[in-house]
Amino acid sequence: MASYYDTSDTDSSDTWNTDLSDQYLFTTDTWEGQLNFSRGCTGPEQRCWLCTELTPWNQAMHRLGFELVERRPGKLCLRSVKHRYGGDIDWDWPTNVGKASFLVSWLLQSHPCIDELKLGYSVYLGFRMKALPFPISLRPTAGSDCRRTLRGLELQQTASACFETIAGASRACFELVDLDAVGGLERLKLTYAYVNPKFAAELAKLLRRNASSIKRFEIKDMMVPRQVNHALRYLFSCEALTVTSFGYGRGSLRSVSSVARLLHSSTELKELSIGPIASRRQIDAIAKELENNTSLAKLGVQIGAQRCSPEPVFTALQRNTTLRELRVTGCRINGECGQSLALLVRKNTGLRLLFIGDAEVSELCLVQLAAALKVNTNSGNTPPYE
Repeated sequence: MASYYDTSDTDSSDTWNTDLSDQYLFTTDTWEGQLNFSRGCTGPEQRCWLCTELTPWNQAMHRLGFELVERRPGKLCLRSVKHRYGGDIDWDWPTNVGKASFLVSWLLQSHPCIDELKLGYSVYLGFRMKALPFPISLRPTAGSDCRRTLRGLELQQTASACFETIAGASRACFELVDLDAVGGLERLKLTYAYVNPKFAAELAKLLRRNASSIKRFEIKDMMVPRQVNHALRYLFSCEALTVTSFGYGRGSLRSVSSVARLLHSSTELKELSIGPIASRRQIDAIAKELENNTSLAKLGVQIGAQRCSPEPVFTALQRNTTLRELRVTGCRINGECGQSLALLVRKNTGLRLLFIGDAEVSELCLVQLAAALKVNTNSGNTPPYE
């Protein structure tokens, strides 16, 4: 009988979280006769047997909000799935989360052929609510290499206004553990309603440890933790970076210094999306590094306050030769800012797409921009304006 693998320093036993009631502890006996837990992974040398037996596993996991998909030959993606009301999903929430926690952990620990994990779930962020976390473990089983190679990791935690209570005072949710075991990461995407200090520190270490392999990193719609923001400057191999907070004003980015340093030192960064930016100092820091950047092909800037003008960015990009797409949102364009934008379009003949969204643009600026678009024909294609 196998049970959840305890990642603490104690020996592996049938008890995997002493904080949880026995009511929510599960073993392989729960799926006896339905799933095969006895065979080890046969990858990566050959296509694992699990790839040919996805149907019974997905029949069990669909009820728990997960599925396995073979995205590449012999390589599996374990991901959360959304269900419509009235489907076959098990709506006994704590039991559902507990079963999913066990199955997902067992698969990740036992099958290196799973090289992508996409975990999404909702939590109730209410007051006086004691959390009941069900861990999802990434560390391989005892006796194997403690390093767990994951090519892609996507974590999405959303806040919910609804909750199911256990004993009237707790909520059930997933808790990802053993991030220190993850290596070889190429793609990381984070969207979190709330990040506690412990998890923020683990994320920062994850970025530092995988800095040489991460090619794409997205941290979206969340207050970026200070440790994570600091770690961005070390992503020298990153080709696409998205750093966006959850709103305007107080929800704007606290700092852009790490992104500015990355723009200054990286020759690999080709796509950058950042915002909301609500201060002239931050805009100036980004614009300064854009002046000499020769790798960026796509840039998106979200302005977090209309008093903050994107004019320094427009000026910095006028002589840029690599940029192909520019998207600027949430701003006011008039006066010098409009003139700078028109000069950018007139001089930067490599630009193929210009998007200005959720913005106030003066009539004079529109006239100037239209004239500039007529001039920018050296490449044979006028950049589209949206």
